[in-house]
Amino acid sequence: MKIKKKYVFIIIGISIISMNIIIASAAVGNWGNIGLHTMRKGHGYTKTSVYDLKEDSAEKSADFYTITKSSWTNPSVKLVNSNDEERSNSTYLVKGETKTTNNNRGLQGHIYYASVKPHPMQVGDDTVKFQVRAR
Repeated sequence: MKIKKKYVFIIIGISIISMNIIIASAAVGNWGNIGLHTMRKGHGYTKTSVYDLKEDSAEKSADFYTITKSSWTNPSVKLVNSNDEERSNSTYLVKGETKTTNNNRGLQGHIYYASVKPHPMQVGDDTVKFQVRAR
């Protein structure tokens, strides 16, 4: 009898953990790929390999989540199309935070890239690891 109770508690525990993972995954939404970009002091905006597919025509925002960065300053970031044409206003990449711009002018079904510009106070070359969600 004790062995059966033990298995019931294990199954319940696994079920609770699985449900939490499913709920958390749904809340996160669809993000694009994760990319590492090197920023060079004094350079302007540079299109990166970080991209996402805009799936919703009604939503007009873009989110940028910074995983790590080596600079103490916060670089600017915006959405661009494959021709490097601006598709959103800029915001800043801040480690551990999601920053949103509310004027994504991209079209549904198209891929958009992040374009990054180092902060004017940046010293030397730095890297940033981040991802984008073009909603």
